[in-house]
Amino acid sequence: MECGQVVRHLALNEATVGSNPTTPARYLCYRVTEKDNFANIAMGKSIQHKRKLEILDLLLFCLLFVIFIAVFPAFSKTVADIIQSVGIGLGALIAGYGGKNLIDSYLLEKQKKRDQELFELRKRYPVEKLNKSFQLIICSEDDPSPVYIYDIKKNIKRWIVNPQTLRDLGFNPRQVKYIEKNEFTSIKWGDNVDTTK
Repeated sequence: MECGQVVRHLALNEATVGSNPTTPARYLCYRVTEKDNFANIAMGKSIQHKRKLEILDLLLFCLLFVIFIAVFPAFSKTVADIIQSVGIGLGALIAGYGGKNLIDSYLLEKQKKRDQELFELRKRYPVEKLNKSFQLIICSEDDPSPVYIYDIKKNIKRWIVNPQTLRDLGFNPRQVKYIEKNEFTSIKWGDNVDTTK
């Protein structure tokens, strides 16, 4: 039944009530106007039904709680062991996830630092300026010593720790120059160069 039909029906009831004074006045209190909705009349019943269900849920919970309290001592050892095992398992999962995130963030930071250092080294020692502002040197031809970057302006030598670092900087072993031992010892030491750490 739509709202307009209800209004007409109640209007008929009101006309009947007006002509028959013995009809109870309670029928008049349910009169629906154009603003009201017929569903609002039935809502009171819906709220009451919800409250009854909530009370039944609460009673059921209380009953189950009382049964659990009564039965729990018989199974307390088993239940306690199960709860403890589940707790340890959950703790291990959470710790493992946190540890993985910690390791991932550490490795990411390490990679960022390595990339930044490599960028700065390539900027400081570009291949185009090789033998102009710096050189790649080895102490002497007879001695298979490590390769160094010799910064001509600062007069320092920096040990290139491994072949991978030499490749990362864009150099190759054929670009290395051999110098005499007395010249090599006269050059001051600088920081080592390692792009793999």
